[in-house]
Formats: sequence, C-alpha cells, structure tokens
Amino acid sequence: APVAGGGRLEVASFNVLNFFNGDGLGGGFPTARGANTLSEYIRQRDKLVVALAGLDADIIGLMEIENDGGPTSAIVQLTDALNVYLGTPGQYAFVDTGVIGTDAIRVAILYRPAVVTPDGAFAVDLDPINNRPTVMQTFIEAASGKDLTVVVNHFKSKGSCPGSGLDADQGDGQSCWNATRVLQAQRILTWLPTVTDDTDVLIIGDLNSYANEDPIDALIAAGYTNLISAYHGTSAYGYVFGAQTGYLDHALASSSLVGQVTGADDWHINADESTLRDYNDYANQAIYYSVDEFRTSDHDPVIVGITLVGGDGVVNSTPTVPAGQSVTVTVL
Repeated sequence: APVAGGGRLEVASFNVLNFFNGDGLGGGFPTARGANTLSEYIRQRDKLVVALAGLDADIIGLMEIENDGGPTSAIVQLTDALNVYLGTPGQYAFVDTGVIGTDAIRVAILYRPAVVTPDGAFAVDLDPINNRPTVMQTFIEAASGKDLTVVVNHFKSKGSCPGSGLDADQGDGQSCWNATRVLQAQRILTWLPTVTDDTDVLIIGDLNSYANEDPIDALIAAGYTNLISAYHGTSAYGYVFGAQTGYLDHALASSSLVGQVTGADDWHINADESTLRDYNDYANQAIYYSVDEFRTSDHDPVIVGITLVGGDGVVNSTPTVPAGQSVTVTVL
C-alpha cells in the first residue's frame, strides 16, 4: 500500500462493499446484502483480510459492514480473521459500538492497540439526518502521547432518487440526495464540538460526493482541507462509474491537523479491476478468483500519513452513545 509520505501514524478509510457474515455460525445466507452463500462469504472475507493487511494502517475506518453486534458479529469475525492471518493475536482491535441506527450497514473502526489506544469513549451521532450514524473516536498515540480524533462517515448515496423536492436530481451533476448530504456535512460540524474538544480532527469515509460537490465544499468552508485533492489535484480517483473516474471516499483534515499530515493516497486495488476478480459465484469463478487484495470492493481505500506534533485535545466525559449500550473496546 502507499506509505502516505512516511508518517509515523497511518489512518485509512475503506468501503468494504457489504461485508455480511450471515448468522455468524455458518448459516443465515443469503443475507440482506453481500454474500449469498457461506462459500461466497469465505471468499469475500479472505480477500478483505489480505487487503486490510496490505493496507497496514494503524487506524481504519470501515463502511458497509453489517450492522450487527455480539460475539458472532461481522466486525468480530473480520477482526479475528485479520489477526489470524497476521499471526499476531490482538494486533488489531475494534471499537465496539454494537448495533447503531436502523440501517442494514454501519461504519466501524479498527485500530492497532500497540500504536494507539482510545482516549475516552466513542461517540455516535444518532441525529435522524444520518441514515448511517457517524462514529467518532479520539485516540492517543503511544509514540508521542498526542491525541487524534477520527470521525467515520457514510453519507446518503446517489441512488433511489425522489421525483421532486430538494433531494431530486437538480441536473447540476451532483445527482439526487445532494441536499441531504449537505445537511449531513453540516451536522458533523455542529455535532463534533458537543463530543470532543480535540482540535486535531480527521474526517474520513464514503461521503458519496465527488471532490467539487456541495457537501465537500461545506466542510472546506469550515476550515477542513481535502487531503486527496491537496496531494493529487484533479488527477485523483478512487471510484469508476459509467466509465468515468472520480472519488467518493475522502479524508479531510482540520486546520490544526493539516500541518501534521505527511501525505494522502488512494490505493488502486479495486476501481480499476474487473468484477470477475471479486468473490461472487460465476461460471469461471475458479479461473479468475484468487485470495488477493484486488477487487475486494468497488471503492479504492484511502490512506493518510500523519506525524503528530501538536498539543493534546481534551475529550468530554459524556459522549453521545446509543441508549442502553455500554461503552467498551474489544481486543481479540
């Protein structure tokens, strides 16, 4: 994977294309999304583990993972499989948010406990504007003792367009639901100060908005820097649709963090690759499928290098979490 300028700390964002594990016990297929059979799930898991290992990031925000919880959940089994593949128990852990919101998919966070540890509890934004709730976690880096706050998002997609209203396709190239995505971007800006006082903030995720669209402009206007654009300009891409390239997956740094960023890259393992290389059953699957990182998803992961040198932030002691859920961090 790219080394993103050789930063001491690397943070990644990865849409994992509907990673569902059935009932977690080998049954329950087909699922609402993702694999239709156990064998498809195993192929999907094995490719994803190789990709995550190759990504080699210290903090990884995931999108499109099954919104379930408990010991047989998709995030538990993915973390366990990754650690088995790496041959090091506990190399990666996950922030255990449990089920959040009502969508079939959610965002999640993996991290290396030897490199960073959660500084305070996670926070989840359950505002109804977010169809997939935003998750925030502040981490303290072992090497420097400095804090970094990571905010993981998955904005409303451009599909299933309404026929009228502000969220209908306005014919401006931004497709439908753009008004909602703008509100989701603005919601990050108003919500974050209520759950953290840290100023070193990295907003990551599948924002379902291309670089020059209104939701990204809203974050930039608030002082965030689009890191992919800053490092790669108009040549950047991480997604291909209708034979046109662009990027929906972003990393945006706050004004105090941007000077500590060493680089940002898209890792081109997915968008350029044929669907014949993915995990699905098809006539010549045995010919084209292999346990490698290619075509793990339809989105290329984003990776950011950071060398923290700034002051620590102070995390509020009363984060917003779903009612009835405990605030825990699980290490496998």
